[in-house]
Amino acid sequence: MSPRVDSKLLLSIPIRLQFFDFVLLAAEQYAAFYRNEIVSLTSSAVFVEPDPLNELFKRQPHTFEFAGVANTALDFSLIVAHLTPSSTTTGQELLSMAEVVRYVEENGPAGKRVIFGGDLNADGTYFDEDFTALNAALPSPYTKLIGDGEDTTTSRKNLFTYDRIFVSDTLAPKVKSGSAKVFRFSQGTPILAIA
Repeated sequence: MSPRVDSKLLLSIPIRLQFFDFVLLAAEQYAAFYRNEIVSLTSSAVFVEPDPLNELFKRQPHTFEFAGVANTALDFSLIVAHLTPSSTTTGQELLSMAEVVRYVEENGPAGKRVIFGGDLNADGTYFDEDFTALNAALPSPYTKLIGDGEDTTTSRKNLFTYDRIFVSDTLAPKVKSGSAKVFRFSQGTPILAIA
């Protein structure tokens, strides 16, 4: 049985800021910020486990589908997740993200134009930053935009790269060089620039 996306489980609250639109989701409170003059949000949904008795995630990933306003080459899928911070489950959940990516690539309107990431807890005592197994499990090549050694925590007591962004090699040429970086909210609004 393949995974499916169920949009009925979603509470979305569209909000307009001065320059960005974004949608907030229930449960994990994910937010996707986007420029509505460049892309439009066409759908968003909660990823539903293919087998409820064999739970892949403690917190379900969410998917967003975007369409380019003037350019269909900008159509893409965004998958966000907050993986469980645990030395026993983070690696398993990270590998399960490959199943979500596979499903979205095969069934989403944007095909292989996918960005995935979020608070993957992919560092420190939870994960050793070896992405070999994940790269092998992904259905197509992906580029890691947030490198190892970047501090994505809010703590001043440690330096870990818990948050990650991966982009399909199909979409990677559309990402403006240098736009994927760690942002401090006190210094501005985080936006991954798509050319």
